[in-house]
Amino acid sequence: MPDANGKIKTHVFSLRGRRDWLLCGGMRGEWFICVALTAVICGCARLPEQAGVPDLQYALPAPDNSPEWIAAQQAFQTAYREHGWNHPATAAALNRMALVHKARGKTAAAEGLYRQSYAIIRDTLGEEHRLAAATLNNLAELYRETRRFEEAEDAFRRALGIMERDRGASHPDTGRIARNYARLHRDRGQWAHAAVLYNRAVRIARENNAPVPDQVSLLRELSTAQRSRGDFAAAELSLNAAQELIEKAALSGLKIDILNSRALNLLAAGDQQAALRYAERALELRLAQDGWDHPATATEIRTLAWVHRLQGNYAEAEQLLRKSLAIDEILAGRNSIRVAENLLDLAALLQERGALGEKLSLLERALDIMQDNPAADEMQLHDTMRRLAGIYFANRDFASAESLLLQLAALKESAGDEESAEMAAVLNNLGLVYAARRRYAEAESLYRRAVEIWEQDPAGNRMDIANAWFNLSELFDLRRMPAEARLYRLRAERLLENNR
Repeated sequence: MPDANGKIKTHVFSLRGRRDWLLCGGMRGEWFICVALTAVICGCARLPEQAGVPDLQYALPAPDNSPEWIAAQQAFQTAYREHGWNHPATAAALNRMALVHKARGKTAAAEGLYRQSYAIIRDTLGEEHRLAAATLNNLAELYRETRRFEEAEDAFRRALGIMERDRGASHPDTGRIARNYARLHRDRGQWAHAAVLYNRAVRIARENNAPVPDQVSLLRELSTAQRSRGDFAAAELSLNAAQELIEKAALSGLKIDILNSRALNLLAAGDQQAALRYAERALELRLAQDGWDHPATATEIRTLAWVHRLQGNYAEAEQLLRKSLAIDEILAGRNSIRVAENLLDLAALLQERGALGEKLSLLERALDIMQDNPAADEMQLHDTMRRLAGIYFANRDFASAESLLLQLAALKESAGDEESAEMAAVLNNLGLVYAARRRYAEAESLYRRAVEIWEQDPAGNRMDIANAWFNLSELFDLRRMPAEARLYRLRAERLLENNR
């Protein structure tokens, strides 16, 4: 779970004690094509030209023999037989097939189908048609879920612009794409951008009298973005608006979700007692409605556990987290992301209780789950790798610490984050490992590179830079170079004095 501000903390250890919704469009002539879309979307940058007509029955293996796949394949065969390849009906059928592949985890096949569908729509209806936006939206969601964020960003931007021009700035389809685009920013931790798009989606939903559950869900997502950027008052207003909708529509079943969101908002704002009351009430109502054996119950338990942990009630928090873990292991599966998140929460709690032995095994299991699951949160994955490397370092298992940090550095490089503050922290920590292994030249190079990155960051933390200077000082002490050691120690101390 994140900290009170909704952010994952970066840890630097140191030697110093360290709906499927349906978009339907009028076609030229008498044809009407409905393109099935998912509620969440991702993007593509440049789409290839369609060259020839592929024999899709043989080019793509069926994900299964489910009724959904059989129906999708039959729809494609009918469209292809009656209209040929270059027709919007065929494009719609390709979209339908892609959805089945995506639902089965066959992302490469789904991507190919979405691209083929887009090429047909572009060639027959033009790049500015709403069905082009719909397909870009589907493709963007695919890439968002596989964390190809730059491609998703480009596709969402294009899809939103096309839909605005074709349907209008206040059309429900425009609002849906805005919401999906907001979710991309949410996944990237870009809370200010997410809040702007969520606000727009909320306004459009309100103007079009969207179903109350949809509006409530949107307001909850907006409140999360507002809370995560520290705007607790705005988050409370969003939850109040959701509560009013629930009461007017007499939808008491949605009340529990609002109670949970209020608890998280109050907790982030520092009102732990009020957060405890809301979390306890949410769990009470959830148990009365769904009982213990329900995924939502595990969610309410984790929220209550988080409140108890921040209040220092570690025994109660541990008991609740173990209950949540047991429920998710049964209902979501032992290798699910929900289980990994429970393991991370429990490991953080045990660290505060001093039970470091079990913490190591919990983090190792969580890391194994996340590394095998493409839907794992990237920030959580990287944070887990850092935390484990820190434990290995403290236990003098330098080989394991080095291996994890090298993997993490490679992930940062492949994501284009080689100049980020997070990368600097990885390099600094790897330098500590090399220093402990007496690979002094490599350690020095890594410390200097970390300082270089931190100094170029406008929001750079002077404490991080000073810490790297202290590490260099201790490194020169180990190399029996006292003059150099004193130089860097003074530089670090001077930096800290100027920062007071």
